[in-house]
Amino acid sequence: MAQPGFLYEFGDGYVESYGWDRGAYMFPLRSWLNAGLAVAGSSDSPVTDFRPLSGIAAAVTRETVKGQVLADDERISIHEAIGLYTVNPARLVFAEHELGRLAAGYRANLIVLGEDILKLEGASRIRDCPVLMTVIDDKPVWQHPSYFAVEQ
Repeated sequence: MAQPGFLYEFGDGYVESYGWDRGAYMFPLRSWLNAGLAVAGSSDSPVTDFRPLSGIAAAVTRETVKGQVLADDERISIHEAIGLYTVNPARLVFAEHELGRLAAGYRANLIVLGEDILKLEGASRIRDCPVLMTVIDDKPVWQHPSYFAVEQ
């Protein structure tokens, strides 16, 4: 379990408190994935921003609040970062045959985004991408008021 959002929110403090070598290498996601670990993402909310997109942005860029990049060799791809919140947690709870993917026979747990995060550049664009709808167990449980709005 990793909290990539800590890099963004607390990363500057890590470096200040522990020095560059220790502080910048907190949550070494690239190393963990290269070692074959199935890493799940978390926020540790209410300590940090609860939104998975915030954690995804931090895992991809490793940028702090002040714009400092921590250990850029530990960055992971956007696809790997999405996996921290989808396929990897499903695998870790032994539910990889029913959760974590959009596929026939899997439970539909998903969000609809206002933009394609695979094409967005910069942490703030990913972090602030609007969520338009949330679906849990095949049922819409929330939608943005403007989503599906019908013009009169």
